[in-house]
Amino acid sequence: MTEARTTTLTVRGMSCVACEQRIARMLAPLPGVAAVAAHFESNTVELTFDGEAATLVACTEALATAHYPVADSTGAVSLRRLFSAIALVLAALAGSVLLQRSGIFTAFPLITQQMSLPVLFLVGLSTSIHCVAMCGGI
Repeated sequence: MTEARTTTLTVRGMSCVACEQRIARMLAPLPGVAAVAAHFESNTVELTFDGEAATLVACTEALATAHYPVADSTGAVSLRRLFSAIALVLAALAGSVLLQRSGIFTAFPLITQQMSLPVLFLVGLSTSIHCVAMCGGI
């Protein structure tokens, strides 16, 4: 009889307890898998093999099929993701500069203490739309 071995995989895409249960139900029936423990908080899956037919490759393929890809063991960030993040930051900076130079930020009046209560009330109503849109779901 061969000795059981345990491996921990870092998995992307787990977001809740239901994901943990889905992964456990999916991997437990694979031949050679003795135990499965998924943890969405740390995005890890602990697999215990009993040394039979199950391979790590079969488990990672099953996870990828269920849209839970196994992360690179080195933890390296792919160049594509890095370039995408840099492009997004540069686009945001360019947009901010363009909006600032267009004068759109100076088109709105400043709120001062000299404003009347009805004007402040209207400003509050108009800005509440932002609060409802951003925080309403919370």
